[in-house]
Amino acid sequence: KKSALGALIGIVIFQQLGGTADNAAAVEAWRLGSIPNPYEQKHACGLEEAGGLCDPDGILSPEARVKVVNVMLAIRADTSVKCPDGSEKSFEVAAALVQRMHPDDWVSGDKK
Repeated sequence: KKSALGALIGIVIFQQLGGTADNAAAVEAWRLGSIPNPYEQKHACGLEEAGGLCDPDGILSPEARVKVVNVMLAIRADTSVKCPDGSEKSFEVAAALVQRMHPDDWVSGDKK
């Protein structure tokens, strides 16, 4: 049985957004609190069903979003970790894909 983690490692998503730094300002800069919750606002995240992925800028195709959500669900179903209290939990993966994040919300790195 192929592991979900192995499937995730095997997935490489490459998106060339195009454009230059000059037109980057024309794209809305997302703030941390403004990205929709994919469990509560599935359509704003580009999903038909609630899930752990939010793609409000439509970076991925609908088919690619479904594949990514399916890998996230497989990780949740196929993984287990023992917690300090002795209970077992699965890993839960979530991601937000945006074209531009507001520089004030960057944790580190070059803000140019």
